[in-house]
Amino acid sequence: MKITRRNTLIGLGGLAGGIGLIGGTGAFDTVQADRDFAVELDGDASALLQLIPLDEDYVQFDGEDNELLEINIGTDDDAGINDNAVTTFNDLFLVANNGTEDVDIWFETGEDVEGVTFKAGDADITGGDENSENIEPGGVREDIEEDDLDEEEGDYMLVSLEIDTTADGGYTEPDDGNGYSITVHASTDE
Repeated sequence: MKITRRNTLIGLGGLAGGIGLIGGTGAFDTVQADRDFAVELDGDASALLQLIPLDEDYVQFDGEDNELLEINIGTDDDAGINDNAVTTFNDLFLVANNGTEDVDIWFETGEDVEGVTFKAGDADITGGDENSENIEPGGVREDIEEDDLDEEEGDYMLVSLEIDTTADGGYTEPDDGNGYSITVHASTDE
């Protein structure tokens, strides 16, 4: 075969096509790329989901830097709640949304906890996202006076606690004396 311009172009075209098939489609199986990130931790008093005690007789911060909200009823030689009764503590603490999107808030108790209900107004916000209440974005709240709160603002909720020690409610004290743990959930619609 003679080397002509036409044969050279056909040969180069075939070579380029072959390299394209060998080189693949440009897709890849894995990539590893290192990037920096930083996450700042804040206590409950100033985090994205802000938890603030309102009734300091029963709700306090645990730790030097207002790290964690703690509910204590009938501890430290204080009187406990009545047996065979339903006891409600209104507006124990506030939950505020310091994020940038609306969030749905609900509380979860452990499987072994009966008779404990967290409420926002009259709404039961315990058990799952089907019981959630929405909070709009707001800002970090400081120096809160309960008389200044207006729940119509929508960027926070006042949380109450109901404890039912009747046979139907079934609340019992923890066996180990350490108290129960709860989980506060905040979820966007997305």
